[in-house]
Amino acid sequence: MFAVRLARAGLTGPAPIFEGKSGVFQQITGAAIIDVASFGGRDRPFRIHQCILKPYPAVVYTQTAIIAAIEVAKEVGSLDRIATLDIATSRRGYERTGSEPEKWDPKTARRGCASR
Repeated sequence: MFAVRLARAGLTGPAPIFEGKSGVFQQITGAAIIDVASFGGRDRPFRIHQCILKPYPAVVYTQTAIIAAIEVAKEVGSLDRIATLDIATSRRGYERTGSEPEKWDPKTARRGCASR
């Protein structure tokens, strides 16, 4: 969406990166044929309205849990009042979000998150 907004505001980039003699189309993919009418228009809704954007930068299976955790934190006040959490999920949810050891002990820094 960010790129779409930039394009709508008139920002352009160098076409040869894709269309030039040494561009992606010539070197890698071949000609790109894109039926832009299939994205929507006057006679039918745009496809973007069928897309879901995640509100948090996390696996899709965790989105509702994040929302619930934020609401619980608001109700509880001090998180020191929480002794344990029981979390239930589907098999697929576990496979995608909790089956690997690194998911339980992340080493990446939290960036852009304001403490609350």
